[in-house]
This record gives sequence, C-alpha cells and structure tokens, in this order.
Amino acid sequence: MCKNNLTSQKYSRVILIELIAECPLGGNPKDCPLYERRKLSMEEKTDWVNSLTDDECRTICLTHCECLQKKASEV
Repeated sequence: MCKNNLTSQKYSRVILIELIAECPLGGNPKDCPLYERRKLSMEEKTDWVNSLTDDECRTICLTHCECLQKKASEV
C-alpha cells in the first residue's frame, strides 16, 4: 500500500517529516522508533531527516508502513 509511494527518494523524506510530526494513528506511541525524535523542534527534525541517507530514510518509512498495516489489521 504505502510501500509503492516510496520509490521517490524525495517523497520518502516528505513522508518521514510527516511521520515525525505525529503517528498516522495519532499521538506519539512509546513503542515507536521515532518517539524521542517527535519531541524535537521542527528545525531539529528537518535537520535530522536531511542528515539521513536515502536508504536510511526509506527504511524508516517502510518500517512505519509495516507497523501501520499491522496495527490496522488488529482493529
């Protein structure tokens, strides 16, 4: 589903910025790998995303896609 949208390197960075703002399911779950990052200022979040390689960025986004699909199937 969302994995198809991650072919563009630039698009995966946009998705990651959105994921750092808030979990797609709402809030900031403590079990999320981005939990601590969500506490940063917007400038710090942007700097962090820009410091990642394309592969790192895509991997984080894919991890979140898998988590979202798993949690959605549990509802």
